[in-house]
Amino acid sequence: MILSWILACTPDPPAAGCRASKPQDPPDDLPVIKVLEADPSRSEVLSGHLLLTQYGEGSSYAVALEGCGELEWWAPASAPDRSISYIRRGLDGASVLIGENHRDPRVDVGLIRRVSIATGEELSRTRAEEHHHAFVEVGDGRLAWLSRERIDNEWFPQHDAMLATDIVRIGPEGSELEADAEVLFRSLQDTGLEPFWTCSHMEPGRYLPDSLDWTHANSLVLDRDTGEYTLMLRHWDALLRLSPDGQLRWILGGPAGTLTPLGGAIPPRHAHLTEAWSDGVLVFDNRNHANDATSRAVWYGLDEEGLTYEERWVYPDPNGVLHPAQGDVRSLPGGNFLISWTPAGRLTEVTPEGEIVWKAEAPGSIGRVEFFQDWP
Repeated sequence: MILSWILACTPDPPAAGCRASKPQDPPDDLPVIKVLEADPSRSEVLSGHLLLTQYGEGSSYAVALEGCGELEWWAPASAPDRSISYIRRGLDGASVLIGENHRDPRVDVGLIRRVSIATGEELSRTRAEEHHHAFVEVGDGRLAWLSRERIDNEWFPQHDAMLATDIVRIGPEGSELEADAEVLFRSLQDTGLEPFWTCSHMEPGRYLPDSLDWTHANSLVLDRDTGEYTLMLRHWDALLRLSPDGQLRWILGGPAGTLTPLGGAIPPRHAHLTEAWSDGVLVFDNRNHANDATSRAVWYGLDEEGLTYEERWVYPDPNGVLHPAQGDVRSLPGGNFLISWTPAGRLTEVTPEGEIVWKAEAPGSIGRVEFFQDWP
């Protein structure tokens, strides 16, 4: 396990509000993030810390850095043939949970590791069967994760391939036995929908070499106040709300949506969910296959009793760019938003009025991101 701290690593020249210091060398294959703009009077990121995933050519890292761009901590994948799919700081505040899968999605080596921030020691290793894209720490010694399930294809005879659907598994942290995990939700059986053709991304070879990628779940969020889960099925263009025991409550968007849009609200297209509450969700709306193919960050307000939703805040890419994969957006404590434009390797902090008050970029891609006001 490689674990490193950098005490001084800032942009050259440093952004306004950042102190200048002598940089030290990160690993050769870890792309360096540089802060390009920062408004000391309005930026929240500048005085905080970020935890994110970074992808270079053939490498992936979990990374923590200060808002000035100083690299504080990093951890690579556990093996060269594995990629870090998702990271979250542990509820204990002193560890990072790292989800990994094989670079070839046909090979199932899914696992979730808990790593100490202070020592780099691997504190637990959980066998997460067919894990991909996202997980949550439930908080009672269990983890829940997105898992792929391949079944015989009875619906699309023109394709000699299995049908890949998504399920949510939940199991005890630290178990390396697949049998210890239970299925919380199955997208095929528990929605009651017959498989339908979603889009060109469903074709074998677009993401899964050997299967029809029907649902392509990419996000799983737990509301700790209610115990409910929110799930993003990217290829359905749909968000699903699940009760704590996995019962389907509603669907936003997609061909089977049960929520009605208000005020001209546009449902997400191939989006990534990042935050969810009982009365709202925050998504990075990639907008694949849309006529107005500009990616955007969207806060949808929800009325669960009236079964409606509306757009409360929207921020499209100021350059009018479509970001076809990944992406992330986080609400900050003071009201600003932090956006990861993943394929572009760009991060921006914007005010509710849409003004950029902090900006950073790196070669390669910057994946999911979390903000913290403190870091051990």
